Amino acid sequence: MPRHHATTMMVAGTALAGAVAGCAAQPALTGGSANSCFEFAVSAIERHVTVTAVPPACQGLSQIEVNVAVGRALRAAGEVPC
Repeated sequence: MPRHHATTMMVAGTALAGAVAGCAAQPALTGGSANSCFEFAVSAIERHVTVTAVPPACQGLSQIEVNVAVGRALRAAGEVPC
């Protein structure tokens, strides 16, 4: 993977994790799941979307669960076929 691409993904992932995890401790009205949070994160990374609030897919998860989902999404987004 080119160094620039890896750096870009790391910055995007850090921003996504920070935005999502920063509010993860707030009580949720509806519950998300680790898989739905992962799928949301993959979609946001692939579309280069900045996430500024906890999406419904991640609500109710602990900060650790959100971090794991975002980490998985970063690894999945980095697996680009040649």
